[in-house]
Amino acid sequence: MKTVLLALMTLFILSCDQEDKVLSERETQLKILNTNKDLWNSKDADHYKFNQSKICYCAFENDQYDWDIEIKNGDDPFIIYNNNLTDKLPDYALTIDQLFNQIESELKRDPYPYSLDVTYNSEYGFPEEFSIDIDSQMADEEYAYKNSDFKIIECESETIEKIIAEKTVVGTKVRFVVEESAGEN
Repeated sequence: MKTVLLALMTLFILSCDQEDKVLSERETQLKILNTNKDLWNSKDADHYKFNQSKICYCAFENDQYDWDIEIKNGDDPFIIYNNNLTDKLPDYALTIDQLFNQIESELKRDPYPYSLDVTYNSEYGFPEEFSIDIDSQMADEEYAYKNSDFKIIECESETIEKIIAEKTVVGTKVRFVVEESAGEN
């Protein structure tokens, strides 16, 4: 009887240690996330562009998506996805703020993911790389994002953002965009 009780107590202590390890990992990752999110927010990056890739490790397909995103917040906000002005990004493409939210959501997942790795940009704090394997025993749920060629846009003429007119067409606003280029005509 004493042996059984001792074995049960040992298992209980070991399971508590594992649970504490998960809590500690979760808390550590959330602190790192919030520190980098604060750094990102402190930069007031209202207008930026970057290249993003999403990689899906799927049993039936191995898709890799690659696209360019430009975001302008504040006055006259807009989104450019692969050089096309749009109101909304496709579901698989994420802004920097959406990436932070996605990572936070995965960190709060229960049960905690089998593997979750994030590399943050040291200057701006945004996630440069983010990969997750939710369950080591499951296929088709792993995915990763890679963000590269990040650039803060400080000058209106650096990009195709000069909005010169707005017209109402059948109740919908349409923005006309002119690409400005440096150099001679």
